[in-house]
This record gives sequence, C-alpha cells and structure tokens, in this order.
Amino acid sequence: MKTDYQLFAVTTPGLEEVCAAELRALGCAEVRPEPGGVGFRGQFRELYLANLTLRTASRVLVRIGRVRCRDFPALFQKTLRLPWGRFIRPGAPLLVRASSHASRLVHTGRIAETVTAAVGHCLGSPPLDPVLAEQLVVARFEDDECLLSVDSSGELLHRRGYRTENLQAPLRETLAAGILMVLGWNGKSSLLDPMCGSGTIPIEAALLAANRAPGKDRRFAFMNWPHYRPGLWQALVKELTGRETPVSMVIHGSDIDSAALDMATANARRAGVSEFIRFDRKPMEVLSPPVSPGLLLCNPPYGKRLAKEENLGPLYRRLGDLLRGPCAAWQGAFLCPEPGLARATGLPLKEMAILAHGGLKVGLYLRSR
Repeated sequence: MKTDYQLFAVTTPGLEEVCAAELRALGCAEVRPEPGGVGFRGQFRELYLANLTLRTASRVLVRIGRVRCRDFPALFQKTLRLPWGRFIRPGAPLLVRASSHASRLVHTGRIAETVTAAVGHCLGSPPLDPVLAEQLVVARFEDDECLLSVDSSGELLHRRGYRTENLQAPLRETLAAGILMVLGWNGKSSLLDPMCGSGTIPIEAALLAANRAPGKDRRFAFMNWPHYRPGLWQALVKELTGRETPVSMVIHGSDIDSAALDMATANARRAGVSEFIRFDRKPMEVLSPPVSPGLLLCNPPYGKRLAKEENLGPLYRRLGDLLRGPCAAWQGAFLCPEPGLARATGLPLKEMAILAHGGLKVGLYLRSR
C-alpha cells in the first residue's frame, strides 16, 4: 500500500501563491499556501516531482509528526515514537534546526539536542557513517506543540548548479523564476534585461521557456533515504526531458560590466541555455529593443543592497527613459526596496508583490498603462 505524506514547500515570502500554482499543476493534493511556504499531500512521486520541477521553492520538507509537550523528557519520548527509519539511514549525521514561539520549551539548543538524541536512539545509535551526507531535521515549537520535519532537498533548491561565480548581491534563481511567474511571462514573448549582471533573470527565463526541469542535474537528500526509488526518479527525469521544447523567442541580457557578462555567458553555458540567450555590453542609453515587444525586467542596484551611499536617481531615470522611448511598447518591471527611488523612473507604477531579497523587503513594480 502506497503511503501519503504531509509535505511542505518552503518559499521566499511573497511567492507562496506562485508556488501553490506550480504544485497544483503537478496534480498534488490538498495544496494550502501558508506564510513562508505551501503545504500539500503526496507520495514519493509527488515528493520527487516537487524537488525536480519547482522553480520557486527553497526546499521541500516531509512533516513527520506533531508532538505536544512542555518538558524535555516528554519531547524525547514522543519524538522517539515517530517513523524516523523511513527517512534516515542509521549512521547518517544529523543537523537539527529548532525554533520556539509561545512555548514552555524555549532553549532551542537543548530542543535540538533532545531531538537528535531521540532520533539516534530510534535508529539504534549506530556509529556515524562518514560516507552519508548530513540530514537536516527541522523542529518548530508553537504553543507547546512541536512540528518535526525531515528535509528532502539537501542543498537549497535555488542552487541549480549553473552559477559558480557571483557578483555582489546576486538575485536568487528561485526569486528570478518567481518574478517571471508573478508577471505571467510564459516564454511566449521576448524578454530583455538591461542590467543583467551574472545573468540570472535571462537564464531562468530560458529554462522556463524551454520547459526544462531545474533540478534534473543535481542530487537531493532523499536519494540517501532507505526507501529511495531510483527507478521512479529516472523515469520522471526521462519523462520531463521528453517534454522540453526549443526556445524560439529572443531572450536578451545586457550590462555595462564586461566581467559580469563573462560570468553570465559562463553561467548560461553551464545551464545548457546559451544558444537561447544573447548577451551584449551596452549602456541603457543606446539600447534598442530586440524584435517584437515583450517583457523588460531587471533588478537595478539599490544602495542598501550594495551597502553604498550613492545617488541612484539618475540610473532609475534612465530606466524610465528606456521604457518611455525605445521600449515604450514593452511591458516593464523592476525590483526596488524604496517607493521613492522607484518613482524616480517617472513612470506610472503598480506594485505587483512584496518579496524578500538579501535581507530586505523589495517591491516588484510594473509600469502601468
């Protein structure tokens, strides 16, 4: 008999609804957006698919169980009874991350120690196996109830594997993909990023347009679990690879920094999408839009993000000039943490979302007509 699990996809705040739409498209059941992520139900197939295909999630957790307790002996005994052996091999090193809110047990270090001891006791307290990767367990106390989860992803899902060098304050891959999806860009129209940096927005756009699963070339924590099914994983990867499509529209990135463009070109090559993207070294003042109108999207510098005190107003005015002039027929959008700085573009703007980036809350602004 196949077992259903309660699962949770962790997201950047602001991307919960977009991630929920991705999960519904996968056919997952009981999809429920929550602050910081999306709960859903599924079997190993849905768990593998979520890690393989989600563009906006940071990690996927399996919720093992909830235990109500107000002292550490009860936490140990109740944690001990949960089915850890389904997900963790004996000898795997554990990393327990604990948090506590409105609960009698507030010492997160001791919570982590107690959960680690209980899981180890459940698995027979074997010696550590140096070959096995570290397994993350999340313990979250709320009102004297501890929700215990096992991480199925391992490295965070934004680490697609193509970005080995970064500029300062890079845009995470999951955030870039989420922004494209918030804006409704589906790979059917052109895309232009006039401040592309190391190329994250154009590369994520190319992966989206090509219908390429972002996780197909990396490993995941669930591959070390006792009941991992490599045949199912390989079948899913083969099925999704067969659904990939050629990219026919123009995806264009430009920047004035030649070192950044070298990184962008190398990143696109590692991602397998270099043939779909054109990178140019040009300032915004001389940009001419490629072919038919589409989406102009960028992540301009902002002083707080780069820890600089500089007047960025002229840069934002040039962005506004581009969208009033050569790209007047284009949909235009950009990220910015300060409404006043965003207004320096001189454009009528609509705030589409509030997102978390680099420890800041940033607005996603769309030029309104």
